[in-house]
Amino acid sequence: MEREFEILFVEDDVGLASNLQDILEEKGYPVAVAHNGQTALALFREKIFDLALIDLKLPDMSGEELIDQLTALSPRTEYIIITAYASLEGAAEAVRKKSIIAYEIKPIDIDRLVSFVDQVAQRRQAEEVLQEEEPLLQ
Repeated sequence: MEREFEILFVEDDVGLASNLQDILEEKGYPVAVAHNGQTALALFREKIFDLALIDLKLPDMSGEELIDQLTALSPRTEYIIITAYASLEGAAEAVRKKSIIAYEIKPIDIDRLVSFVDQVAQRRQAEEVLQEEEPLLQ
């Protein structure tokens, strides 16, 4: 049985968070929004997300610190970092972590981000199908 691909967006810019939530929900993805790290942690304790879009500069903690804490709660969750303060060193460091699959710079290219989310969702769905079929093949 196919389950929904769950997304968490952690962004302190309320307007950006609302706009991206609307766009992704229009595409059929359930999206929860948190405007700080503590709220994101509380949401993760309630349910596990497949993908989290994390702003690096949050009011109560850094995005890197939040990702470390969320990864402890859910090792399978993947992350896309979003930042207005991009640097080559920061991007290189971020993508060295296994769970961080992309590094996006503000202003966000919405079409590109949605396309990437679609690709991640399709890959995760294919992985789940393979896991379900694996016992049948043995």
